[in-house]
Amino acid sequence: MELGIESAYGNPMLKLGYLKAFMDGTLGSQTALMLDGSGVEITSGEELRDVILRGAAAGFPVAVHAIGDKANRDALDAFEATRDVWSARDLRPRIEHAQLLAPEDLPRFAELGVAASVQFSHAPSDRDLADRFWAGKTDGAYAFRSLLDSGAVLANGSDAPIEELEPWAGVCAGVLRTIDGREAVASRAVRHARAGAVRDVRHARVVGARRAPAGQVDPRFRRRFGRARSRPVRLRTCGVTGRQRSGNDVRRALDA
Repeated sequence: MELGIESAYGNPMLKLGYLKAFMDGTLGSQTALMLDGSGVEITSGEELRDVILRGAAAGFPVAVHAIGDKANRDALDAFEATRDVWSARDLRPRIEHAQLLAPEDLPRFAELGVAASVQFSHAPSDRDLADRFWAGKTDGAYAFRSLLDSGAVLANGSDAPIEELEPWAGVCAGVLRTIDGREAVASRAVRHARAGAVRDVRHARVVGARRAPAGQVDPRFRRRFGRARSRPVRLRTCGVTGRQRSGNDVRRALDA
């Protein structure tokens, strides 16, 4: 605050973005904060509200890690309680991962203007752990399509090095929702066209922190293009082959 540096300060090579906070732990370690009382609370809702307010005063939005349904609810409550402050500064807060949501909390992302920064690859790779530790609750787990349908801003990342640093693998995971031949849950799959938009267009809308127009092919917007290689790229996470240029193989796998 003393230096007067705000979010988005920097250049295309290095730019300041978000303040990072953690609400809870992880699924695999059973430290995700749950509505049933289990898990570990790292940051309370009251503490997060203070971080959001202090960040907004300094011109920084907050990106908060939340895995369990209680962690996500507490984070949403904190953003709701401080919405007048951060929205007035034109900041775009994010919840990182948003892996398990109670049904009543899912539409709040769109209602509040909080972006869901997720990783499509987590859904198939965490499938067995979720079935084991979140038995009976998985309808609200990795609800990417439901978040999109609700109107939420959804951004897909790799979470590397936890997952593979391969953009197409993430798109594949969102579209196919399986990596080992088991039947996917089609109702939760993201359609291929929307999966690409989540990776590129919507991702561009949140990485810059501010609401500057970017990420859409429009004469009014800033844009940067690179020529995709036409050679096939093995999507190791899903075991199918996609072409960077067209993605036809991914679409065929979905339609099969």
